[in-house]
Amino acid sequence: MTSRNHHAPGARFFPLLRRAQAGEKDALKNLAEAQQHSAVQLNKLNELQNHAERMHSGSTPQSSRTLTNRHAFISKLSEAILQQRKQLTQAQNAVEHARQQWLLANHDTRRFERLIEKENLRAQLHANRRDQKEQDEIALRRRRFVHHMAGG
Repeated sequence: MTSRNHHAPGARFFPLLRRAQAGEKDALKNLAEAQQHSAVQLNKLNELQNHAERMHSGSTPQSSRTLTNRHAFISKLSEAILQQRKQLTQAQNAVEHARQQWLLANHDTRRFERLIEKENLRAQLHANRRDQKEQDEIALRRRRFVHHMAGG
């Protein structure tokens, strides 16, 4: 009897399953990091937009120089908001990419789990058939012996 018979038949796939699980874990970590980065970018955008709203709703400066400075600041703030929207879009795209990578890794893990389960089930069915065949042979021998002893 080889050492292989001491293990579940699907055990030969365990290294592949472990590799798939590690890949899934890494993909999930990347997804969480991408989601966190996206949340940070969204918070920054919200802060800029809130600041812009406060600037627009504030009192109008009295001097022309203060008014010019205010317009320049609002213009820079508008540019910063546009840039932050781009950053947020990139972060959201990264989240979607990370999500797709995790889904693929998750699929690989599930595939190996199903394969191991299928191999173990196949081996169990084979063992059950072998046991049934042995039981049938014993019963047949018993009947022959009883028939022979009965004088038949």
